[in-house]
Amino acid sequence: MNKLLQKSKHLLAFRIAAACIGIFGLVYRLAFQPLYVEGAYNRLFQLGFFSVQSYFYITLVFVLMVINQLRGKRHAWPTPPFRGAALLYGLITSFLFGAFFVQTFKVHGLNLIVLYSNHVLMPLLIMIDNIVSIPPKTYKFDLLIFWMIYPLYYLIFTIYESFVLGVNRYYFLMLDEANKGIYPYILFLMGTMFLLCAVLIIFINKIYKDPDKHKGLEDDEESGV
Repeated sequence: MNKLLQKSKHLLAFRIAAACIGIFGLVYRLAFQPLYVEGAYNRLFQLGFFSVQSYFYITLVFVLMVINQLRGKRHAWPTPPFRGAALLYGLITSFLFGAFFVQTFKVHGLNLIVLYSNHVLMPLLIMIDNIVSIPPKTYKFDLLIFWMIYPLYYLIFTIYESFVLGVNRYYFLMLDEANKGIYPYILFLMGTMFLLCAVLIIFINKIYKDPDKHKGLEDDEESGV
């Protein structure tokens, strides 16, 4: 029991650190030093990026987990399906950043640190937390439908921005004369990427070992440690 108690304390410290990193990155990026140009419009504009929204979601998950662990409410939101969604969107953010965008940012110093915190560090932290604290065989494959709701919403959002507002955030999602012939294939590849990543998350959860260890850790969380 003492070992489990100590692990629970370590988990709480880990979550507090992750929440602080996330909050600092969001405040810095949106309030003090936007990645592109200054101005209220730019700060509002950045909220529309998938990476910023997933970053906010992951940060919110960590903040709520800290609050609920301190209160001893382990069944309160965010539940494992919501935490799995945060992991999925964070992993997609990391993949797209590494594959398409890492060379396009000309930033340095603290701005560079925040950039990598957004696209790499926070997804890694939520992945570690999920592996450590979510019991084996929690995820079911019917979660795929739930997890695909947000990507579908975001696709509709980008189409609206492109047609109505003339804004194109991601060049591979631009529905214009140059891309209209390959646009269905782009959507198919993006959808496949989301689905494969989601299936991998569920599959890994299904092959977890030592469920008693996770159960004991979660029980300690309920005690408010």
